[in-house]
Amino acid sequence: MTELPEDHAAAAARVWQRIANAVDELSVTISTACRTEVPAIAALDPAELLAGSRGFVVAIAQGCGANRAPSQAERDLAIAFGRRRAEQGIQLESVLHASRVLTRELHARLAAEATDLSLPAGAVLAMTSTWIVWLEQLSAGIARGVREAELERGRGHAYRAAEFLHTLLRGQIEPGDLHASALALGLDPDRAFHTLHVRAAAHATPIEPHKLRALVADAAGHGAVIGFAGGDIAGITLSAPHLPDTVHGGIGPPLPLAHAPESFELATQALDAACAFKRTGAHTVEDLALEVAITDNRIGGALERRCFEQLDVLGDRGAVLEETVRAFLVGGMRFEATAQTMHLHPNTLRHRLGRFEEITGLDLHRIQDIVAVWGALERRRISRIRRRPGTTPTG
Repeated sequence: MTELPEDHAAAAARVWQRIANAVDELSVTISTACRTEVPAIAALDPAELLAGSRGFVVAIAQGCGANRAPSQAERDLAIAFGRRRAEQGIQLESVLHASRVLTRELHARLAAEATDLSLPAGAVLAMTSTWIVWLEQLSAGIARGVREAELERGRGHAYRAAEFLHTLLRGQIEPGDLHASALALGLDPDRAFHTLHVRAAAHATPIEPHKLRALVADAAGHGAVIGFAGGDIAGITLSAPHLPDTVHGGIGPPLPLAHAPESFELATQALDAACAFKRTGAHTVEDLALEVAITDNRIGGALERRCFEQLDVLGDRGAVLEETVRAFLVGGMRFEATAQTMHLHPNTLRHRLGRFEEITGLDLHRIQDIVAVWGALERRRISRIRRRPGTTPTG
């Protein structure tokens, strides 16, 4: 602190001693004004608020009277005060409002005592300088305490939300705990929720996991719980969100929380299909019914075996027929154009397609067989992409 002339220091000390002598009266004035002017403070226990006001006045009077800065213990008092108010659910703005009320009432009393003692201007200035240091450091301590408590509370909520989501989507939460856990997170356990399974699109600029989570949370809106699922983002939401074309997203149907695993399984199927077929944004299994069937191991696997199992045993000859059929379908089933693209005589092309039909029993003139062959070819294309080193399971 600034060294004061002896006469100024003595004069300032007399004022602060008067403040200390009036601590009980002043504490009542301050706590009453806080409860009157700050609505959030009014709900607190009056005795606790009075004790807090008294503690600050005593510390300030003693410290300023000795012309010293706040000690670590006094700064800790301010931090503890801020933490306590935050734990009681009082926002930082209201806590600082109460602090300003204390400052105003204490300053008014200081001015009255200084006038009563006819303090010289130099002594008043010196006293004010010390008082400002205390105001700054105590206010900073109070704000720090509030922010620390809010941060810890936020981390605790995030941890509980992540644990809830992890066990919910895997069906590992006990039915008896589901209702209470949902309420603790502010969720209505009687509502139906969509599930989400989201992954960054391979073509998009890479996005950090936490930013991807924030993007999905913003899209999901109020009443959603969004977290990590491996390298993906998963969650539950009251309404199906609109997702940008920088992500692939699967959305499960709205079901009660007890059936969230069923919904999430469908969301994952939609995500797998969206990734495999490069469909960005958010999709349900209904949106991608054909694509989901192709990527499904049971249905798609059966389709692939139906179309190509007999060709596979032929080795290279079967591979040639498969590639010929692929080129034919990609070319719009036009003989001349496909033959030209493959550098084949049209008759050679017709012969290969005929052999394919003969071996597989499929008819490339029947729409259902054409769709089946296209689906089987797409499944093989996707499987080859998935087998490439460094490729994610859904391409």
